[in-house]
Amino acid sequence: MTRSVLTRVLHSLLAFAVIYQLASSLAMEGPKRGHEAAGLPGTLFELHEWVGLGALAVVALFWVWSLVRQGETRLGVLVPWFSRDRLRDLREDLGRHGRSLRQRTLPVYKPQGALPAAIHGLGLLLISVMALTGSVFYFWHGGAGTAGAAAKTAKEVHTTLANLVWTYLIGHAAMAMLHRLAGHDIIQPMFNLRQSGNEPGAGARPQGDPSRTVS
Repeated sequence: MTRSVLTRVLHSLLAFAVIYQLASSLAMEGPKRGHEAAGLPGTLFELHEWVGLGALAVVALFWVWSLVRQGETRLGVLVPWFSRDRLRDLREDLGRHGRSLRQRTLPVYKPQGALPAAIHGLGLLLISVMALTGSVFYFWHGGAGTAGAAAKTAKEVHTTLANLVWTYLIGHAAMAMLHRLAGHDIIQPMFNLRQSGNEPGAGARPQGDPSRTVS
């Protein structure tokens, strides 16, 4: 399967946004009791806000692009939860991965496989909620009444889900590295904006031995 340039650009922008947002959250400091934070912590917080607004625009474009693009993973594969056939495919792919892991091997990576696509879809949903709640807080945190209550709730949801984003990022990166060690080059095709973006599977030959044991 060939990843389009737009898909790879959007994926790269989202990856940058997520990594920056998580990293900056470790050192930034937001305003307290009407007083803006000063120095580097305050600057990091301001950049965190702007990058978050940008991430909302990028993830919205990603959803629209997933709906209209051809020859790539479609929206229904990313969000299979409302289709009996999609759920059946997901169970079968989950079983395939389970059998391989019990044998201490990794299955050949399939770009349009039901399980990887569903995991990517969950990641997009998670990032969407994070960007949306952060944007609600940005625009309404100074408001009173309903606006103030909505901003407070958005901040609580945003802070709680941040732990899930950490888990997703670490797990996502770990699985990508395991596939790379097993000879399935799935990292370079997604981030290389110059080449055609062919990935192992769906007509492209995977690199290395697909049955290589994971130690």
